[in-house]
Amino acid sequence: MKRTVRLELANAAGQAPVAGQVVLALAIACGTGPLAAERLRRSAEAAAAAATGALTIHAEAQRGALELAFSAVPEDRWGDRAFLILEPHGAVRTPAGVDVRVERPSLHRAPDV
Repeated sequence: MKRTVRLELANAAGQAPVAGQVVLALAIACGTGPLAAERLRRSAEAAAAAATGALTIHAEAQRGALELAFSAVPEDRWGDRAFLILEPHGAVRTPAGVDVRVERPSLHRAPDV
């Protein structure tokens, strides 16, 4: 099942905790572990706080994967700052902002010793 969420924050700096909690909830729903989801929440919150105006988060959630697209208006080099914040999560800088794809790690059976 695929779910799409679009979060528009008119004053992203003042509503950074909202952005963080939405990202946390979606990451956990997609199967991301609690520690990885919490790290992503902190980074999303910091990226939102770095925005000087409105922030939009477009999320596509499905079992085992979460795709996030962050964009801000005015941009005023926000994308560069957000990229540095989100880089530990595999962020990609795009003309519109920053994209992040999070996948649940696969568990592999270890051979018996």
